[in-house]
Amino acid sequence: MLGYAVLPRQSATVPSQKNEFDKWGVAFLFAISIVLVFPLKNLEYDGLYSPRVWLLFVIAFALFILFAVHETNVKHPIMPFHLLLAPKPFFGTVMATLTNMAVTCSAVGICSYLINVEQVHFESLTKFFISFFAGAVLSGLVSAWLYDKFGPGFLGLLASLILIYVGYTWSHIGITASLITLSWQFGMLGMAFGVILVTGSLGGTLAAKDISQLASLSMGMQYFRNIFAAFASPIFGWAVLKYGANHYALLQSRFTYGSPFDTMESKQLVQYLTTLVGPNQAQVMARYVIASETQTQSLLFAYQGLFTILFVLGIAIFIASLGMTITGKGMVIAQEEDPLIGLIQANQ
Repeated sequence: MLGYAVLPRQSATVPSQKNEFDKWGVAFLFAISIVLVFPLKNLEYDGLYSPRVWLLFVIAFALFILFAVHETNVKHPIMPFHLLLAPKPFFGTVMATLTNMAVTCSAVGICSYLINVEQVHFESLTKFFISFFAGAVLSGLVSAWLYDKFGPGFLGLLASLILIYVGYTWSHIGITASLITLSWQFGMLGMAFGVILVTGSLGGTLAAKDISQLASLSMGMQYFRNIFAAFASPIFGWAVLKYGANHYALLQSRFTYGSPFDTMESKQLVQYLTTLVGPNQAQVMARYVIASETQTQSLLFAYQGLFTILFVLGIAIFIASLGMTITGKGMVIAQEEDPLIGLIQANQ
């Protein structure tokens, strides 16, 4: 609002051409969004195999197919599939979309790990996110300085290597980890995410052959980026609950068919507690400690699986960045002025 009120306006020298509004396209998008709200809401607790989830996903997919067919047959579509399938916009969309999913995966995973495994307080968690935002700010500077020199593909390759490294490291995380190391790695992720998002979006959008295509091309890229990010959150939440519960049930079954005090560590725990509270109370306390440890191990197993997904997403982003690199650097941000035009403007 401040920019609209303060910044100067440039009067249009060419009358704008009004295109026919794609009402059916908007109706399809609205219907798809409404249908997707309910399965995404119920996915975390009902599971992917519930009819309340998968049936609505099938309906939404069918609506999307009808939407795509409609958009390819109208003169002025709101979703330019013919532009998005060009090499640079395609790889740029894939880079930005996968990065949005990776942001959700890493944020959900590391926050849940710190709260449920490391038992970090909210104040420390807030400070932990400072490194992420600092990395995101730094990514803007890096992208602005190096985009024209190296191009979006090469910058995406470097940033995806950071993502692969952190994802692999976190997939082997233990019950205890250095918060300082995690903070640095989270900051590296913030910078990597920012670089990939900026370079992927710019590389795809600037590939438009005509300036009139920029708005529709950018809209299409942002739509897919945001819709897949909306998918990612409940799916990752469901995955954490499912794999954590399965692992917990597996460990509990060992206690059901055998004594929980068969292992050497359990026997040592009971002996230690016996010296403190007596044999009867020691058995009760040991069971509580073992149950709590089992729950922590199950959550850790689920978070490791989530970070493995982050690692796989990093590899996929690397491949998409490689495709972007093969297509060339593309249009630069800072355009060099034609000397002849500058001479004409100086003499006016």
